[in-house]
Amino acid sequence: MLRAAFEQSLFLRSVQGSCLLAAWRAVPQVHRLFEDKDCWGRFRPIFNYLPLGFLSMILAAVLLFPADGRFQLLGAIACAAFVFPIPGVALLPAALLWSPRFHLHPGITEAAFLRLDHALLLGVACRMFCMRAYRPKDSPLSLPIVLFALALALSTLAGIQRGLAPSPPTSFAYLLHSLYLLAIFVTAFSLGGRLGPAGVYAWVLPAIAIAAYGLAEWHWPFYDAHPVRYRTYERVLFDGQANHFAGFHAIATGIGLALASEKRFRALGLSLFLLSTLALATTFSRTGAAAWAAAATLWLLMRFPRLGLGVIAAGATGLLCAPASWWPRVSAPGTSMFDRLGAWKSALSTLPQHPLLGLGAGARHRSFYDSQYFMTLAESGILGLVLLLFLFWSMARLLDHARKRPGLPGALNAGALIALAALCVHALAAVSLIITVVAGPFFWWAGYALAQGRTAAPQSSPVADSAGARPASMP
Repeated sequence: MLRAAFEQSLFLRSVQGSCLLAAWRAVPQVHRLFEDKDCWGRFRPIFNYLPLGFLSMILAAVLLFPADGRFQLLGAIACAAFVFPIPGVALLPAALLWSPRFHLHPGITEAAFLRLDHALLLGVACRMFCMRAYRPKDSPLSLPIVLFALALALSTLAGIQRGLAPSPPTSFAYLLHSLYLLAIFVTAFSLGGRLGPAGVYAWVLPAIAIAAYGLAEWHWPFYDAHPVRYRTYERVLFDGQANHFAGFHAIATGIGLALASEKRFRALGLSLFLLSTLALATTFSRTGAAAWAAAATLWLLMRFPRLGLGVIAAGATGLLCAPASWWPRVSAPGTSMFDRLGAWKSALSTLPQHPLLGLGAGARHRSFYDSQYFMTLAESGILGLVLLLFLFWSMARLLDHARKRPGLPGALNAGALIALAALCVHALAAVSLIITVVAGPFFWWAGYALAQGRTAAPQSSPVADSAGARPASMP
């Protein structure tokens, strides 16, 4: 009776006829940024010298740090990825999760560092821009990514020019790190189709290994937990990253649930889901638990669409029936949420003076915000936040269309859509888009999933070419 009344309500009829819903259901269009032949032709003479320039840069790095074997190792990895780009892309997920930091300066440990995944992506990206066989490919997300990247760059330059950034090198380091994480999506989307089903193992096996490490650390802790509560991923190998890996495990659980729908990867998907859920529990992260709940809820709604109204009602009932003593504990003085509320209020205090572009990247330490949305609003202004939400909306819309592809490509994109829901919730109380172990694996999986099962663009006719018309293409 309630369902029938809801389906016949004026609210539902008005929503179904809304322009926003019509835009969501429309087929995403490709915005050509990379594949324009005229554009590549103009820069072709430069591309011919890029291999020589790349090898010269690696040689210079080796000569500048002759006594430090870490930079020789990074240079060798970059050269290997340049020669073998497809294996380099396949190794990126493992490097994103397991790579140590190689600090460039002993006094600047937060932003000035290199990792193995930096070398891998550098080699693959240089190969993509040098060789015709490996080239960046367009997608319906090209325009949102470029617009968001331009907003970050513009706000950073404006903040430095106005003297709002206390350390310009740190600001540029934050900007480059954000651009690097976005470049992971471009790389995985451009070359992920060449991996085929092997890309599933390239992502899932390192994720299972990191979950197994967390469970092993819980069983054999590094130190005596009394009188404090022991949390995994907080010491030695992964210093202070409990909330970070909790967000990654929430993303992994959603991907595991989606993979379980495919017979070939059912055991692998269920193993990923169970181990990641257990490893998340050892972090005691409430932010990660909320992201896990968002992933599980979206999976239920996608798997059983008729449960939509029931899930919403159950969630509202659960909040209403929560004990009265529970709410003060969430934001009482001394809790992490109380500290976040104070930091968010302080972050918003500068918005009236710098509403459009914000203060610029690196104006405050990233741990000050503990929220991607408040950080973007304070440091990139209203423009940056709007373009960030536009990027999330465009990605969700594209993944929702792509998950309807038959077979494995549909399951991969469904997992990416569930992971995006977990990421958006995790970003409420964490700077998720600049955390390597959260944003890096997510962007890799999203790009790899969208690259599977894409419909090739039909060949244009000579008449259309002479008229200047572009062939239609599908994502």
